Amino acid sequence: MSALFKTALVLLLASTVALCVACTGVFERTDEKGIEKLFFAMRIEAAGQLVARPHLLGETDHRLSMKLVDPDHPERTRLSLEMMPTRRGEDYSVQVGLLMPGVSQSPQVATLELAHGQERKVRLLDGKAPLTVTLMLMRVDSPEFDAWLDLVRKEQERMAT
Repeated sequence: MSALFKTALVLLLASTVALCVACTGVFERTDEKGIEKLFFAMRIEAAGQLVARPHLLGETDHRLSMKLVDPDHPERTRLSLEMMPTRRGEDYSVQVGLLMPGVSQSPQVATLELAHGQERKVRLLDGKAPLTVTLMLMRVDSPEFDAWLDLVRKEQERMAT
């Protein structure tokens, strides 16, 4: 894939997230049970090569799952991701489980401790090639998330002209 196509694909994904956020009312920081709406920006690499750049919406204390399949062979899973974010005082603990058939035999798991707006990187070394997960977390109800949405919208407008 060309760099321009990859950029367009990422922007399309980001706009989908932005549209979902705008339409579902997830801007409330917590609900009556204290559940926080969170945004996760990730970069997943295998042996130094970019595999995926998912942008996901989730909630504290709720498991979040994502599966990427081969578009030509939908029965083949390219990547399975599970995350479990929990609140730890002012910060967050996110357990990340990643399985890539052909690279790892079983899920590789790590726990990242992050503050709002912080980015952390972890290397998972159990498979044939090292996997690197970079994770950034933001509360949905925050000026930082609003700024990210503004950047996405401006980039969409720029790409449309």
